[in-house]
Amino acid sequence: MSIWVPSEDDPESKPPSRLPASRLLIDFLAQWQGERVRLKDVVDILEDRAYGLLLLIFAFPNVIPNPVPGLSGILGMPLMLVAAQLVIGRPHPWFPKFLAERSMKTADFRTVVEKVVPWLRKLERLTRPRLRGLCKPPAERLLAAFCLILAIVLALPIPLGNILPALAVSLASSSSRPWSSP
Repeated sequence: MSIWVPSEDDPESKPPSRLPASRLLIDFLAQWQGERVRLKDVVDILEDRAYGLLLLIFAFPNVIPNPVPGLSGILGMPLMLVAAQLVIGRPHPWFPKFLAERSMKTADFRTVVEKVVPWLRKLERLTRPRLRGLCKPPAERLLAAFCLILAIVLALPIPLGNILPALAVSLASSSSRPWSSP
């Protein structure tokens, strides 16, 4: 885990800055030589920052009412998996092999990243860490447990009952593992 602890000499010292997730994705693509990009590769480069992004990716589509029946159940299952891993304190998300090995052509991944990065940069500016106490293990795990409960509710087939839980998880995703700094 990448938890920053202030030095005893200077308790007010600032945490070291880390590259934002958008920069990591761009750098990854600049160096990637393979024909395909696996989910495992993306999670490996994002490390613990993958948690916040995954929570947002699986929760946010449910904030907007949509005509696709069962979407909340489909997205609720991986949301539960991600939140449960955060509850137990895994340093970065783990996926079963059949999911971790899922891949897409590098050219297609590049297209997705080029379209997503401008939005991600806007989100990174909006979600600068404010409540640093929520990013430390006891509070982080409690927040993750709350997200897990909301993910379970989200997966239930309740008409229009998924909007508020999805919104809460989406908002919490910026606190669970900051995307751009510890």
